[in-house]
Amino acid sequence: MSEPLALDDGALARLCLSVDPDTGTADGPYVLIGSTEYTLKEAEGLGAALVALAGSGGDIGTAEVGAP
Repeated sequence: MSEPLALDDGALARLCLSVDPDTGTADGPYVLIGSTEYTLKEAEGLGAALVALAGSGGDIGTAEVGAP
């Protein structure tokens, strides 16, 4: 498990990999945010969506009221 990355509301994000001690079979890696597991691809998509959302925020302050 990686060092935790603290997010808002006390949620932690971690990069995880579990290994079955009997078989040695690995599960992961995956990103754990709170109690939700994301594949690496899903976590990348979530990160990209958050960056895009934040990037579009500059448009809100300059948009005209009532403009489509």
